[in-house]
Amino acid sequence: LFIALVLSSFIYLDYSIYGTLLIFIIYFFIDNRKKLFVALLVYLSIGFIGNDISLLGLSFSKQGFAILALPIIFFKTNINIYFNKYFYYSFYPIHLFGLLLYIRIK
Repeated sequence: LFIALVLSSFIYLDYSIYGTLLIFIIYFFIDNRKKLFVALLVYLSIGFIGNDISLLGLSFSKQGFAILALPIIFFKTNINIYFNKYFYYSFYPIHLFGLLLYIRIK
């Protein structure tokens, strides 16, 4: 865990050390929703510390606003939607390619 966090802080990644830490939090607490909720709440509260956004004289990090998604993530639903696993494997690169085309055309 420590080695992965150190490497992610030196190697350019989209979410740097925060993304790596989030992966480990979800991995360790996935079986217990209450502990996962508390861990994510603490993690995302720490994410508010930063200077990306200034509001009413206070500075916040954009990452911290992800805390607003917690109710949606933990809201129980009875919707059972099934997609083929290849849909998930292909969606991300296809949507990135579509965004690239959109940017190039614009």
